[in-house]
Amino acid sequence: MRVKIACLSLLLVIGCSTIPASKISVANKQLKCLAEAIHGEARGESKNGKIFVGRVVLTRVQQGFAPTICSAVYAESQFAPRGDFDQRSLDAAIEAKKRGPNGITHFHSYPEKDNPSAPFAVSSRCDFKTKVGGHWGYACQENRSPASLKARHN
Repeated sequence: MRVKIACLSLLLVIGCSTIPASKISVANKQLKCLAEAIHGEARGESKNGKIFVGRVVLTRVQQGFAPTICSAVYAESQFAPRGDFDQRSLDAAIEAKKRGPNGITHFHSYPEKDNPSAPFAVSSRCDFKTKVGGHWGYACQENRSPASLKARHN
């Protein structure tokens, strides 16, 4: 089964994407969005890598980047959520919610690189904090990412 996730629009529809839906039923919409973000960004990562991504989403909500988990996950150009999440991604979402925000607002995952360089890393408003699995984590000031501020209010 395939479901339409989102249509990107700027006065007119630029394009719609469809992704496979998970066979796992989740009643809590916010938890489902978190599992979708984790699966899209960290499906090949260890449990800790998956939890790390979930906690970044939670940090963004805590720091006002978006009012809800779903709006943070589906903010323009921020995460790559996948609706076909598996049980490991859902378990990581549950664990991330238990642990709460981690203070990391941005990350990149370039496994071929052995240093924390990224476009936002050159900003004096972003500080490299940690590497978890293949993810390099940064703490950036709230207004660092204009796309983060375009979150849909889901």
